[in-house]
This record gives sequence, C-alpha cells and structure tokens, in this order.
Amino acid sequence: MRKFVFNLEKVLDFRKHQEDELSIQLALLRERLRREEEFLEFLRVQYRQTQAQLRQTGLGELAMEKILILRDFLAGLEIQILHQSQVVAQAAAETEECRLKLLEARQNYKILEKLRERDLAAYQSEVLRQEQALLDEIGAHGYIRNRASEALEVNSLEASSSV
Repeated sequence: MRKFVFNLEKVLDFRKHQEDELSIQLALLRERLRREEEFLEFLRVQYRQTQAQLRQTGLGELAMEKILILRDFLAGLEIQILHQSQVVAQAAAETEECRLKLLEARQNYKILEKLRERDLAAYQSEVLRQEQALLDEIGAHGYIRNRASEALEVNSLEASSSV
C-alpha cells in the first residue's frame, strides 16, 4: 500500500515555523521589556535619592546653589521618568501583541496537527481493513483447498471400496 501523505504538510511546516519565529520574537520582546522596566526603576530610585538629598541640604549660600542644582536635576529626572514610562508602556503593548499573535499561530498549528492526526488514523484504519481483507481471502482459499482435498479423499475412498 502507498505511504501516508498529508496533503497540507507544507502548510503545517510553515505554521510551525511561524510559531517558532513568534516564540523567539516574544522572548526578545520580554527581555526588552524587562530591561526597560529596570531602567525605569533605576530612574525612580535616583529620583527618590535626590529628593532625600534635597531634604538634607541645609540653608546657606552654598546650600541654595546646591538646592537649585538638585531641583533642576529632579525636573530632568521627572521628564526622563515620564518618557521611560511611555517606553515601558509601548514595550508592554508590543509584547502583548506578539503574545496574542503567538497564541493564534499556536492554535492554527494545532488545528492542522489534529487534522493530520485524523487523516493518519483514517489511513491506518484503511491499511488494517485491507490487511484484514487479505487475511480473510487467504483463509477462504485455505478453507476451499481443505474442503477440496477432503472431497478427493472421500472420492478416492469410495472408489477404492467399490473396486
């Protein structure tokens, strides 16, 4: 009998390749998101430390200059934190979008995989049916041969007894 061939094997392979690529892309996006979140946390820690430093600065002529520098630095940090928050939000959105694409690709692959398994089961069932038909035919021929040889024996016994 012919070998099992799944007609959509190339489509199945393509969908598996898509799933693998999206999985790699998702891992890269998750790593990027982690790095961006770490940088945002670094900025926030720096902001809190600068605020604490500003509170500890005493009054005086030199202190006023330091206070102005620290306030300017805090204003710059606020802008950086706001910008980095937007970067993190964008990275999170891209990561989620990729995750959803991966889920869809995985579902598409599984649908074809189940179809392949169903076709393979039907193929195997057909092979078993054909093998059983062949065995039945072999058994029927054997039975007919046995009956024919028994009939010959009976005929030869009858012929020898009448002589």
